[in-house]
Amino acid sequence: MSKTVPVCYGSRGKDGVAAPNPTVWIFDDFTLGCDVLARTIAEQGNFPCCHLRQRDVLSPALEIPPGDIFLASADGLPQRMLLRAVRTVRGRYPDNPLVLFASDATLDGLGSVADLGVQGVIPKSMPAVNIIAALELVAHGAAYLPQQLLKKTVPQRVAIGLTEAEQKVLAGLAKGSTNLQLADALSMPMTTVKMHVRNICRKLGVRNRTSAVLKAQQMGLV
Repeated sequence: MSKTVPVCYGSRGKDGVAAPNPTVWIFDDFTLGCDVLARTIAEQGNFPCCHLRQRDVLSPALEIPPGDIFLASADGLPQRMLLRAVRTVRGRYPDNPLVLFASDATLDGLGSVADLGVQGVIPKSMPAVNIIAALELVAHGAAYLPQQLLKKTVPQRVAIGLTEAEQKVLAGLAKGSTNLQLADALSMPMTTVKMHVRNICRKLGVRNRTSAVLKAQQMGLV
């Protein structure tokens, strides 16, 4: 049986030294789109990234190190086949996060994702910066769901200790407001706004405002 050969970008570590982030493995048959996305994730997100064909995710010849992230296309698969593929991957790679990558049309037909056993679902229509932020959440042990699927689940408003001011700042971040716009709208100094943003990121366990908004949406906070 021939060995599956991926196309990879970014440093995946060598000589026993691990890369700073896990490798993201993209499985999709849209080769050109995958190549562009893999390059972007590697260059802008500092995630080593490889891409293969969609069916290669089930290849017995595939060798994926524990901790690396599967980003597998869900497009073109009936629900029953998708569930079977997810169970197979979960059984073969129990220590690897599995994230589904889907078009908006496929998202509408996924139904509840709670039973899929995946760590996330990323729309193919998302901007690259948001895809990278979602992957950062997954790499740090969190999960990511897009707005299209949040309404199909019962969001749990988790008490994380946000102050009233931090809640207002978070709501502004979710609307895409800049620090300057938040300072004007909330009548507070810029330094105070920055302090609230840092506190929000710390309490949510994320590193930047984009990830903070994504996680807050997932938690039903905004």
